[in-house]
Amino acid sequence: MSSFSADLKKFAEATKRNLNDTVRGVVLELGTRIVQRSPVDTGKFRGNWQLTVGGPDIRTNEPFDKQALGSAPSAGTFDRWKGEIGAATIGSTFYITNSLPYARRLEYEGWSQQAPAGMVRVTVAEYGQIINQVIAKAEKK
Repeated sequence: MSSFSADLKKFAEATKRNLNDTVRGVVLELGTRIVQRSPVDTGKFRGNWQLTVGGPDIRTNEPFDKQALGSAPSAGTFDRWKGEIGAATIGSTFYITNSLPYARRLEYEGWSQQAPAGMVRVTVAEYGQIINQVIAKAEKK
């Protein structure tokens, strides 16, 4: 393989790795913001956010995330997400779901004074800003 071909291959591999890292960073930031904005009462709603690749997870579970409103998700929430995010590559479809029966009311019906405008819609509106933030952070490395 010529030196030029080897350099081109290295560049392509680095670019793919950087793109995958960027995708993972954007998804993690989206998920983090959604959880941070989730109302906190018992912590069950916050703890039921699922982040998956390839298909939605419609299960509910018993983890509780009692971190205060506006704080980062608990280590338990992040631990559940790590495997999914780590396995994802560019072109993957990510799902951030919460299948508790009252999730729709919290998002669309102003059911919580802590999050009257919902969590997901507010975060999706920041999508462009999140991408720019993750790219800027990656460029500093």
